[in-house]
Amino acid sequence: MPVTIEQIEKAFTDFQKEHNYNIPVKLNIEERHPNDDTQEAIAKGSRTYASYQQSKQQINVYRTAPFGSDEQLFRAIRHELVGHYGIDTFAPIEKRVLLDAIIQSRNESDLTSTWNNVEKYYPTEDKYIQAEEVYAVIAEIPQEWIKVKSRTINHDPEQLILDLSHKSKITGLELRTITESVDNGIIAGLRQTQNIREHDGAAFSKNVTLESIEVKQNYIQKHTNPIGTKMSATDWKDAVTLVGSEQIALPKQNSEYAGKVILVTDTHLVQLTNKNSAIAHDLSQLANAKDIEQLADTGQLQGKHFMLKYDQAKGVATALKITTPVPQPAKEISIEQSKAKSPSLK
Repeated sequence: MPVTIEQIEKAFTDFQKEHNYNIPVKLNIEERHPNDDTQEAIAKGSRTYASYQQSKQQINVYRTAPFGSDEQLFRAIRHELVGHYGIDTFAPIEKRVLLDAIIQSRNESDLTSTWNNVEKYYPTEDKYIQAEEVYAVIAEIPQEWIKVKSRTINHDPEQLILDLSHKSKITGLELRTITESVDNGIIAGLRQTQNIREHDGAAFSKNVTLESIEVKQNYIQKHTNPIGTKMSATDWKDAVTLVGSEQIALPKQNSEYAGKVILVTDTHLVQLTNKNSAIAHDLSQLANAKDIEQLADTGQLQGKHFMLKYDQAKGVATALKITTPVPQPAKEISIEQSKAKSPSLK
């Protein structure tokens, strides 16, 4: 039985509330996806539940799809937004490293069934689109449904991608950890789109063409050279207490970090960059260190949001203006055929 417009609107609003309205997309409701009328789709009996269009900053939900419950409707929205929107909050090279690892893990025991389903419904898509679907399927399951005591979700996603760049495969648990870390980052307002697609049916812009080995070598070279010195043992303990974990790293070359300053010591500025993870910036390595120290002395640094950008040697800190997101109800509701090019997994 088709879901109602009211059910879809409520599920979308509930999702946005849960994520503090930090995903800038509008809702579009349509009867069915045009691809569902092709002979191939009819033969398979497959239907499209929802799709995400980056070009329009829009999620399409197809009202006559066979949603068995509100729970399945909510998962379809998560598939598109935590999955397809979420993976684009990585830089293109990071997304490429992640998808390469998912592709290389095609026959890993805890990913095989997901891969089988993706290949069933997307047999003609290239491996990167298929790998992104695997990511989105893992991401669609709400965190509270998972009861695995051994998993840790307070990692910095970019650090997890860096770890992947040193090996060729990823486990289902590692992939789940990345999707949950991205989800938490969206909720905290710390993640925005970085990967701009060539079109809605593409995984990347057309200039992401490096071979896998080149991607890894370039990524490792860019991110494995930390800038600055470590904090003193006493300052480190204070930082761990504030952060809530030991996920505190030094900044990397050619990188940038946005977040709230939670601790200022004589030598370092500690910045929360994700839930329970932080960067410890060595003040001596900031080109505008004197200005930052003056802000610290006058109490204008602690608790404020800053962007810190690094080249290969020095960093520069600039203040960020943070505004509270205003809830935006869905305004564009239509019952039309979609022009979306990237339907989600059935």
